[in-house]
Amino acid sequence: MEELLAGPTTSQLHTAAATGDAGAIRGLLRTAGAPGAAALLRAVDGSGRTPLWLAAAGGHKAAVRLLLRRGADRHAAAADGSLPISCAARQGHVSVVQALVKPAAAADCHPSGGCDRWTAWHWCAHTGDAASARALLSEASWVAAQPIDSPAADGATALMVAAAAGQLDVLLLLLGAGASPLERDLNGFGWTALHHAARHDRAAAVQALIRAGADVNAVCLTEEGFQCQLGEGEAFVTPLHLAAQHAGVDVLRSLIDAGASVSDQNFNGCTAIGFAARGDRLDNISLLLARGADVEVAADGGRAVAEAVLHHHLNGDNGDSAAALLLVRGGAAIPDWNMMLQCVYVFYYGLDADVHAQGGIPEEDDLPCMRELAAESLKKLCEWLAQPLAQPLRDETQMRTGLQELVVGAAAAGRRAQRAEQAAEEAAARTASLRAEAAALEARIAQAEAGLASLPPTRAQEGQGRQPCPRQPRDAAASSAAKKPRRQQ
Repeated sequence: MEELLAGPTTSQLHTAAATGDAGAIRGLLRTAGAPGAAALLRAVDGSGRTPLWLAAAGGHKAAVRLLLRRGADRHAAAADGSLPISCAARQGHVSVVQALVKPAAAADCHPSGGCDRWTAWHWCAHTGDAASARALLSEASWVAAQPIDSPAADGATALMVAAAAGQLDVLLLLLGAGASPLERDLNGFGWTALHHAARHDRAAAVQALIRAGADVNAVCLTEEGFQCQLGEGEAFVTPLHLAAQHAGVDVLRSLIDAGASVSDQNFNGCTAIGFAARGDRLDNISLLLARGADVEVAADGGRAVAEAVLHHHLNGDNGDSAAALLLVRGGAAIPDWNMMLQCVYVFYYGLDADVHAQGGIPEEDDLPCMRELAAESLKKLCEWLAQPLAQPLRDETQMRTGLQELVVGAAAAGRRAQRAEQAAEEAAARTASLRAEAAALEARIAQAEAGLASLPPTRAQEGQGRQPCPRQPRDAAASSAAKKPRRQQ
């Protein structure tokens, strides 16, 4: 302590910082030596403010950067709880805020691109500086002047940077502050934050974005609605496509459980299982086959198998392609020459897209190389399928085909039986309806008869019901006299 008192006083360093005198700061710290300089940087004035706090409040960027390089704590709060970045943001010192959040290494940038025109939000997202992000969010004037969805030069927002870097704390802060998971980096690949998280295998970020309402089936589009770059920028790529090729099975499962479609195709007709084949992701292939992609690969003309064999060959891997083997066992179709050439074309121009954009190689000069690569890949596949080790696979494939035919036949018979049962049910329903109508008619007849029985009898009915009076017989003598002829007088 005596040695510190013998050197430069803390008030001198505070004064130099408050006035932005970088030369004085440098001299004071040099004179104090390493241990003494560390103590000076931690020292506070009567209000609990460090030299860095005062330099930030005064808007002295050079002094701030110097103090940070010498080890000043950017999160050291004053007695009132305010951070250096809070005061700088409140005063509108944009360059100082940038200096407080930007890492010292200039090359330490965003995993998926450069850092041109990054805001403080981007740097907080990239470094995971949740404390600074929270402090900035507390300054309404700063948020109004620097919206959290402000895009960088490549169109990426801070939320996308946090998703790509897997900085969950900052990502949650940004989402809570209103950052949109539906925004796209329209100057880049047209990706959403979910695309970036899936591409970099950030399982926690993927789940957080899904809970926040991210579109799991979002396709990458430029501002004009179309993406012409290939490779990772192939048009209509979804987060599931990127996860299938680059992420682990946890990310893939989260997306599928949230409703991601395993049958969606990119612009070149490749589905998620084709992307998984490119990346030789066996766990992802197995999961996709179990979640409905088996139907897709059986009808894709051999696209998925071609992707697996092509990329296995290009990577220089020896032996058979485990991804292709798994796909064929899952019922995938075998590619022909045209399909293999198509996959080579997509891969070739995706790999050399920049060269073609500069007009380096005419397309007709590429064709021989493309045909040679397609032929080599197809030859390798044929050799692999012809090996004795592939015989069980061929037998299994034949058995699977026979089983599929039986399943199709059983399904057809089941449908016929269902139709017959439906017809029988309709006939039974009709019979029951007719019986009900007959019963109703009988009831009406009985009701009518009962009504007739209760009516009073008519006169005719009364006459029919009265017994006829017996005639009185005439006098027998008179009767016989009347019958006899009179005698002539």
